[in-house]
Amino acid sequence: MRLQSLLTMLLVPVVGACTHGVRPNAVPFSTTAGGANVTYWVKGDPAKRYGELFAVNDSAVYVRTERLSRIPWARLNGLDVDRLGSRFDVYSGRLPDAEKRKRLALVSRFPQGLSGPLLAQVLAALKQDAVEDVP
Repeated sequence: MRLQSLLTMLLVPVVGACTHGVRPNAVPFSTTAGGANVTYWVKGDPAKRYGELFAVNDSAVYVRTERLSRIPWARLNGLDVDRLGSRFDVYSGRLPDAEKRKRLALVSRFPQGLSGPLLAQVLAALKQDAVEDVP
């Protein structure tokens, strides 16, 4: 009986601890395999564009709308990440620093980047021959 009481005393706090902390439904990206939803603007085009953040690297951001597109940072006129606040946003006329690019990569579909064989697999799955460069 003492062993059973001892085990109960040890297990009750562990089971109770499992109900505290951040729940998966409180973090939007833990419940899906997709990247963050973004609104973005391209220099020379006043239209708002919407898509899913697929990948981020030092030279460009990859966004999927109907097709996967590559937007060089120099062509991006702004990027707003849905529900994540200004720490993730890219403002007009400003190139994101390395820290912000890392932050953006973490909320993209492919945080490890998108190149080589992985890019080929993604393009095949999307039925695209190549990534479209935003004009």
